Amino acid sequence: MDAQDIAINKNNSMVTIDGRNYFSREIVESLISDGQNFTIKDDTLFIGKVIAEKANLFGQNVLNKSQHLQYMNTVKDSYGNTRTNVIMNGYYRSSIIYSLNKRYSYLKCTVSISEDYYFGYTTTLTIISDEEIV
Repeated sequence: MDAQDIAINKNNSMVTIDGRNYFSREIVESLISDGQNFTIKDDTLFIGKVIAEKANLFGQNVLNKSQHLQYMNTVKDSYGNTRTNVIMNGYYRSSIIYSLNKRYSYLKCTVSISEDYYFGYTTTLTIISDEEIV
């Protein structure tokens, strides 16, 4: 999404009358500039144009994947937490490249160490967008 999300305190900033949402002048003047788009979804105000809805990387187009990378439904991390929809970096120089067609501006992920981690191994996580390391 090409937007920033700001949580709304509905008690102080918004009222719904006859199914229509109204905002306080303070919210509108401080957050939304003239002519700017905004969307409300699940009590969150998205300022800017929503290009695409949130998506799971498992459903995206993979351009290139090394043979040592694995998709796992569930994995336990070193703290005993169960993680779901896991892309597991199993061996040396594992990598994956997605083609997202410039539809997303943000990435949210959790990086965990597997419960069967061997002491002494290291990992480098590199995120590249538009041929630049971000």
